[in-house]
Amino acid sequence: MRLYKEDAKKLDAIRKHIDCNLRYHFTINQLCQQYGLNRNKLSAGFKRLYNIGLYAYLKKQRMIKAKDMLQQGVREKQIIIQVGYKHISNFSNAFKKFWDKSPSCYKRR
Repeated sequence: MRLYKEDAKKLDAIRKHIDCNLRYHFTINQLCQQYGLNRNKLSAGFKRLYNIGLYAYLKKQRMIKAKDMLQQGVREKQIIIQVGYKHISNFSNAFKKFWDKSPSCYKRR
């Protein structure tokens, strides 16, 4: 698959959109429609450009933000809203899987 400059600009705009909207959930179809890319170009192009899949990138950014917020002393109830989770248990499980430590352990560091 060839990645044109215009496609790379669109993919960068998508990455920035994700970074600024971690609390929201998007589908690949929504992003394709919004940015004028097809599914293959979005999925394969994003992975090629950033060496990580779109949803893996989203999860990584959410976990980095959550860790930063924990270290700043923000309460978990506030964090889950900011990083797109509805339930503390789902957030805690995802956080532990990503960082190999529970949020409460990380907060004590």
